[in-house]
Amino acid sequence: MRLTSRTAQLCHEYLHKTLAPSCFDLSDRIIDEPFLTALKIAGIEYEEEVIENLESLNLDITYIHDFLADSRKEEETRKALKDPAARLIYGGYLVSDTRVSKPDLLVRIGDNDWRPVDIKSHDALKENKSNQLSVTAIPNFDPESGDIVQGALAKKDALQLAHYTRQLQELGFCDGTPWAGILGTDSTKIFWADLNGLTYGRGRGAQGILTLYELDSAEALAIANAALAREQNPSLPPVTIPRRLSGDFGCATCELRKICFKEMNAFDHGNGHVTLLSDITAGKAKQYLGNIESIKELASANNLPPQGMAAVKRANVWLTKKPERMDSSRDFIVPEFDIEIDIDLENSQEALREAGIEDSVGRNAVYLYGYGIHDRYKNPDWNSSTFGYFDDYADTDEAEFNVLNQMWQFLQDQVNKAEAQGKTIGIFHYSTHEITWWRNYADRHATKPASPSRQAVDDFISKYFVDLLTLAKEVAFPVTGYSIKALAPLAGFKWRVDDAGGGNSIVYYQSATSHENSELDRSTAITWLRSYNEDDVRATMAVRNYLRSLTLQ
Repeated sequence: MRLTSRTAQLCHEYLHKTLAPSCFDLSDRIIDEPFLTALKIAGIEYEEEVIENLESLNLDITYIHDFLADSRKEEETRKALKDPAARLIYGGYLVSDTRVSKPDLLVRIGDNDWRPVDIKSHDALKENKSNQLSVTAIPNFDPESGDIVQGALAKKDALQLAHYTRQLQELGFCDGTPWAGILGTDSTKIFWADLNGLTYGRGRGAQGILTLYELDSAEALAIANAALAREQNPSLPPVTIPRRLSGDFGCATCELRKICFKEMNAFDHGNGHVTLLSDITAGKAKQYLGNIESIKELASANNLPPQGMAAVKRANVWLTKKPERMDSSRDFIVPEFDIEIDIDLENSQEALREAGIEDSVGRNAVYLYGYGIHDRYKNPDWNSSTFGYFDDYADTDEAEFNVLNQMWQFLQDQVNKAEAQGKTIGIFHYSTHEITWWRNYADRHATKPASPSRQAVDDFISKYFVDLLTLAKEVAFPVTGYSIKALAPLAGFKWRVDDAGGGNSIVYYQSATSHENSELDRSTAITWLRSYNEDDVRATMAVRNYLRSLTLQ
């Protein structure tokens, strides 16, 4: 088996299932998920845009066309690598005994040295005090002459570049300093790292990226070979077991997640796997729980670090199905007001944030802000609330300002009205996401006369906003996470749309804003988004009511 540039980062259970498919029931595999398709298309479109910009500079680019057969692409790439006149190769295809690679760009440095550059739709530079990068402004492709900045590449990007570099070295096209670069959302610059000196981790535990790549690749290759052997002989024992993972190659975007979650719930005769617990991913389990895999075993564990003992409490709650305070010495109080407003915004990149993905799908902007108003003195039942929204699908900065400005004025008016009547008022939201966007509103649109100052926003938030997520995290629940989608079912709440989720909201937003769609298609998408958002608001109300009803130990 040849390693690809992502093999070292792929979930081991994903390798297991895809390389030994006959050993599993894969009927619940998620095929052609709209969100992932949209993300892939957006990445391709961004890459094409970057290449067009390079072409506009009249650079001599050698193209290896994707429509060619793999053998032909390999042949054309090797030919270009050996051509003294070739300086840039786009779409190269490298094959050796142990690896296969598809770097976006290959850049010649010197007479016969080539360096990989990947195009990414996210920021290339990451804060890091232990590393330095060289930055060159295109058309300068010489990292030795770049400006030195403090920082590092994203680890996932660096691992891919390490793969390309090792293959170029294996093929004899990288003999000098192993420079490798990322061309990110600032498409005018390349951020270069000398992979010999790029490290991740802290203090003495820091390791070089090339070492990390070799270790991760060796581990992944062992898993892959064992899975291939099991496919030939199904009587062999399972290679690994599913564990919940976060990030780009984690469960949130995996086509096998339904299958794996079913197995994790059935683990240890139905007691469940520890990574089902809130805030416990595979990485955290390895760090804090030692070799404990079963929730039942964890529930009786002792002498673990603080993070591990917090997981012990979550394990007990998982088994008893009875929520408990994480800190039994603290009172759990959900603030109450005469007038309670719940708010929830929709922005075009939210699903990526939820999944922990840095890539972008177009511009990131707020296009819909929903609310619900509950006058608790008129009727104590939150279902008696009135709901509304402000939205704009023009997909421009002005459209975003229009939505946020209307919502800001609305909240100001509601506060003034309540206080004029001598009533208390509180504005509930779920997560700091809402606060971030109100600050973005003040910062992005500061030049507009109607925009509030950052100080005015912070003062208003401090006085009236209540984050339900912060309150919810004081309690251990028998669910996998603290998202509103995880907690609302405990309150008996269900979304009206069948495909509720941030991923689908991105797809519907694209449909609502596409000029290529019919008016009916755009209208259908907008109706879905409004319904989805209103139910997000209703879910927040339902969760608050549920939290107030709890009798906690």
